[in-house]
Amino acid sequence: MRKKFPIRLILVPAVIGVVAWWLWPAAQQDDLAEQNKSSLGGRGLVSAVQPVSQSFGDGNLGSSGDYKSTPISVLDDAEKKTLSANFQKAQQAYEQGNQPRAIEILSQLTIDHPHIIEPYVNLAAAYAADGQLEQARLTLNRGVDVNKTYARLFENLRRVHGALAANAYRSALDQEEELVSKVELPILNEVSLVPSGQQMVALLQQRESEFRTRLEVVSKELQDSKNSLELAQTQSAETNDTQTMVASLQQQLSQSQLELANLKESGVLVASLDQGGVSGSLPRSNGNSVALENEEKLRLKQKQLEDQQVAERELAARKLAEQEQARLALLSSEKEQERKDKLIADAKLSEEQAQAVQDQRAQNQLAISLVKSWADAWSGQNVSSYVSHYRDGYVPPGSSITHATWLEQRQVRLTNKKFINVGVSNFEVRNSGDKFFVTFSQHYQSNTMDDTIRKQLQFQKMGDDWRQAKIIGERVVR
Repeated sequence: MRKKFPIRLILVPAVIGVVAWWLWPAAQQDDLAEQNKSSLGGRGLVSAVQPVSQSFGDGNLGSSGDYKSTPISVLDDAEKKTLSANFQKAQQAYEQGNQPRAIEILSQLTIDHPHIIEPYVNLAAAYAADGQLEQARLTLNRGVDVNKTYARLFENLRRVHGALAANAYRSALDQEEELVSKVELPILNEVSLVPSGQQMVALLQQRESEFRTRLEVVSKELQDSKNSLELAQTQSAETNDTQTMVASLQQQLSQSQLELANLKESGVLVASLDQGGVSGSLPRSNGNSVALENEEKLRLKQKQLEDQQVAERELAARKLAEQEQARLALLSSEKEQERKDKLIADAKLSEEQAQAVQDQRAQNQLAISLVKSWADAWSGQNVSSYVSHYRDGYVPPGSSITHATWLEQRQVRLTNKKFINVGVSNFEVRNSGDKFFVTFSQHYQSNTMDDTIRKQLQFQKMGDDWRQAKIIGERVVR
């Protein structure tokens, strides 16, 4: 027969060291993983219990070192409705035991919305419930890459690592005990569609940048319009100047012809006709004086017209500038009001979300108080109080015994011990329609037994008051 004793002497300390390494905090695990990589030539420890921060590369889930979360995006109402509906479908499939369907829906959600953390949590739970513990670990590592502060990811990852470590330990010792094939992980009941504080700041900065860009475009268009208007006014002014000058010259010509006719009538001009020609002379002093006077008048009139046109153009330019400034101020005011209204609406939505969280916490505390009351009745060996926590006619699910037989069994098991002490801790509450589930750690002590297990109680709601809920099922999780 082949001897295994020497091999076990080597494997047992190695497996114990791996399990102890898994129990360290994530930060210490990362440091140890780096040391292992250095000592083993860069290969590291490739096992089922590798640390949270270690990269993974198999499958289609990507590498934690290369994965980049999608930048913030704001979903419209239709996208939010579709996301919530698919998330609820996956949750229903999970609760009905249809894990392949839940995995299919949630996998698509992590692709469509990689920056939302809830699908990762529930997808890992579906993998774990379907016996795919390694896929559950890889999915949780993806979630950690997206959000390194989400506590639920690390808690679920610890449980998956625990199951994988236990399997590795049993395999190393060649134990015939059945390996852990499935692990029940808590799931989330809804997906949060309200951006975090950091995302809200980034969103506001993004919208401010878009507003400034639009404002610059509008300002440029207004400036172009202003330049076109000034060019048109300049061309119009030049045309008016030409027309005015022509009219002035025509007026001067008419005046000169009139003066010439007056001179002829008064006899100042002496003319003689000689073979169809005309010769004559005007007194030089009188003619030159009239011409100089007309030229001076023309110059003064032209100067007045130019000054008037310059003043009119300056006034028109000032009015146009004032109108543009008023339009820009109005546009800026409207955009600022729109931004304030949006901030107020977002703040109101955050308050409603916070109130919903507070209400859920209050309900969770009521559920936990029911479990503690049930444990106190058990510890006190108070049969009537203990039984009152169960639904009328209760029998264990899947059992063939009657309610009367169950009562007799509880009577015996609660009273045949010298003492009983039941401690409960580490509660998790999950709400599901008209029922809710409480999972907790139970430490049972008596004069004949000392045991710690993970248990789940299923309660049936009696109206809106959770304090009246009754137990309709219980089972050991692990």
